[in-house]
Amino acid sequence: MKGLKTLIRLQKNRLDALRKDLVLLETEKEQFEAFSQQLLESLHAELQAAEGMAEMRGFFGDFSARIKRQRQQIAQHVAGLERRMSALREQMADVFSEQKKYEIALEQHTERQKAAAQAREQQQMDELAVQRFHRQREERT
Repeated sequence: MKGLKTLIRLQKNRLDALRKDLVLLETEKEQFEAFSQQLLESLHAELQAAEGMAEMRGFFGDFSARIKRQRQQIAQHVAGLERRMSALREQMADVFSEQKKYEIALEQHTERQKAAAQAREQQQMDELAVQRFHRQREERT
């Protein structure tokens, strides 16, 4: 069953590649989320700084709007990454399911081969026993 072993190996390779892609997407998502958090912290720091200076309040509105826009863009990008990650997970589940089917088929084939070998061995043992029985019978007569 070289064919099944090859298919199993191919499915494992595909699964490994998909896992690597998923890890890359998760890393990218974490980086964008961290950047979004940094922007939020920057916004809070500037808000505290602007409270003490009346002349800075005029600039703060533009800064705040820019930060909010950037965070919205990051959130949209993260949502896109999550959709891609979800699609990858579904694909991984399909590949894993196929791999398991092949592994089960190989296991069943192996079990059938073992059962056939045992049946042949049992048949040979039975034949030997019958021959021995006939010989012993002929020797007694």
